[in-house]
Amino acid sequence: MAINSQFKPEYLRSYSALQNYLVGPSTDQCVEQKVLQASTVNWKKWHWIEWLAEPFAPIYALFLRGLGSLIYYAGFSRKGLQLDLESDVYEHSHLRSGFRLFGDDYLAHSINSYSPEAIDLYQQQPIPVQNLTSPKIQQAIDPQRTLLDFDVKNGCCNGNVLWMLRAYLKTKKFFTNSRRHFQALGSLFTRGAPTEAALIHKLCPQNTFLKLRVTQEGILFSGKNKSAQKCCSAIFRALKNLDEGAYRIGVGKHALAYISPNKKENYFFDPNLGTAAISNQKRLLTLTAIIYEYYSSEKKPKNGRLKNLLFFLHKFELDET
Repeated sequence: MAINSQFKPEYLRSYSALQNYLVGPSTDQCVEQKVLQASTVNWKKWHWIEWLAEPFAPIYALFLRGLGSLIYYAGFSRKGLQLDLESDVYEHSHLRSGFRLFGDDYLAHSINSYSPEAIDLYQQQPIPVQNLTSPKIQQAIDPQRTLLDFDVKNGCCNGNVLWMLRAYLKTKKFFTNSRRHFQALGSLFTRGAPTEAALIHKLCPQNTFLKLRVTQEGILFSGKNKSAQKCCSAIFRALKNLDEGAYRIGVGKHALAYISPNKKENYFFDPNLGTAAISNQKRLLTLTAIIYEYYSSEKKPKNGRLKNLLFFLHKFELDET
């Protein structure tokens, strides 16, 4: 969904216009309203409905994809592309996997792709970086990129994570119940990346434009030539020893959010899976296994030892200056 309003290419003409679209007062107000509204929903009821419907989701996704292709080639490209995005919502749901892994601590599923409501960004034509008139925007983009395209075939995890962290920091003042807060935050991603999150992912790898300040950064863990058991133990200890705060964790080419609102509660957001509470040691072990099994892909085939696993950490706070 677009949190604020439809994306327009002219937002890329000036740094102030782009930042105002992403984190201006109206956008912040919309984020706050959506999170507060979501916190009043009985998500448990909807999860049961989605649980029952999920086995039929691939069939419905195939139908939507076929219908979208027909509509697209009939000359209605926008609606056709939107149905294609809609099919992703059903094709890539991991609700049952999330409940199997985390039980009642699984709060919301997510789709690591465009939301159908982000169609305005999805159908944008690629823009040569040199054609961007704002030097500050050009500098924020990876210098190796010469073309700013809006395709997210490989997902938009980093944009989703940064957007989640900012939404948490902006809305935590409204909540005393952290579990309800994170269930509401997770609901922002159940249909895919909001337009703003997808745009952030395409523009830059860090927190530029989002008015976030990095207060801590470094390599949380390095697993070069270590066995699976040693890697998992080290990841477990690294997460367990984190202080209160909002963290972006980079693992390989993937990004996750790990948030500790207080000394007793921890939550994580994986754009490929969803949002869950880390309510006990068992849940933390599950998260550790997910990180190792799915995101530490460079393993030596014979002895199972990692060539290298770097675990990058960035801790964020709001920067309203």
